[in-house]
Amino acid sequence: MARILISVRSEDFLVDCYLFRHGHNPTQLDVSQLEYNKQTNCLHLVPNQTCPIALSDSTEKYVFNCSPHLYSTAPTCSTFTLDNDDRIDDTSDCCRGIVDHVSKTPAVTAPTVMYPSRQTCLLLDSHLVSLLMDRVRFSPKFKKRFIKFVQSNIGFSHRPANIILDQSHTTVPYFIDIVLQYPKQYIDYSWYCKMQHLVEMKLRMDEAMAILSTLGGGYSALGEYYENHSLEAFNIAVKQLQIALKSTDPLSVSRCYLYIALSLMQRGYLHCSRAIIRKQFLFAKSHVIQDGRLIAMCHGLWAKLGFLYHLRNLKKKGLQYSTDAEMDNVLYSPSTYPNQNCCNLQLAPCSS
Repeated sequence: MARILISVRSEDFLVDCYLFRHGHNPTQLDVSQLEYNKQTNCLHLVPNQTCPIALSDSTEKYVFNCSPHLYSTAPTCSTFTLDNDDRIDDTSDCCRGIVDHVSKTPAVTAPTVMYPSRQTCLLLDSHLVSLLMDRVRFSPKFKKRFIKFVQSNIGFSHRPANIILDQSHTTVPYFIDIVLQYPKQYIDYSWYCKMQHLVEMKLRMDEAMAILSTLGGGYSALGEYYENHSLEAFNIAVKQLQIALKSTDPLSVSRCYLYIALSLMQRGYLHCSRAIIRKQFLFAKSHVIQDGRLIAMCHGLWAKLGFLYHLRNLKKKGLQYSTDAEMDNVLYSPSTYPNQNCCNLQLAPCSS
């Protein structure tokens, strides 16, 4: 049976509304279908709306079964006690809640007014109300102590039924009306200065990374033919790595290591390049964010590394490719890659 209705509102509109019943979880009402009447201190349904919808945790919405026996036409009760089982008892059958149970029956189109028998009004800070409602909803013990505190320190005012209650009115035994008091807002200039510094630093880092990436790509392309350009691409990649470490972006750091591996590969340091590529590939596969481009970079560099190992072996044997077609056959044939598994998803160790 419904016992207490708690609404949270500002001066202009409802923010939240909960219905508390003994032995049930609190029911959240759809405030978009409710409005608070300041003159009568009652909750009304918005015109052209049905009974208020209960918002549950699931995606399915339930509507209140507003059957006629839930409406009270007798005088309101006059006693208020709190028992050990967290119930608010009344001495007459008139103290019925707006809801006896939640069902899937069709909504009633008749307008409804929630008329409280006893009510109290609390003016509380908005930040405090946010914490208060969270604890009231999820802690039955805190809810009980909160209601006892309201009863002993503030009290509930009796509202005599000075209107004729019919089936358009629903009597709520106890109603706690919480009015939000918004504190004076101020600008946190100290935090603004800290955040401004971080934002400016991030913008400068992004700009520097973009410039160095363009410049490093050009030097890396020429590094296939000129060793001094490959060395310059290595220096640019080291600068990019320093910037990426400051930005604390692990994916950017990993890409910079791959740039360094490419430069080492061009200058003949195949063993060091192999170790870097393997380490970054394992990082890319185990990271929380799966970056497909980073994994593709590892596969591409590993394929190039296998081709360079194959060229080195041919050079030791005194052989070379006579045509470009033969080079393409070697490049795209998995049998020429180290351990014949370079084109698979897992990187295989290169033969030294």
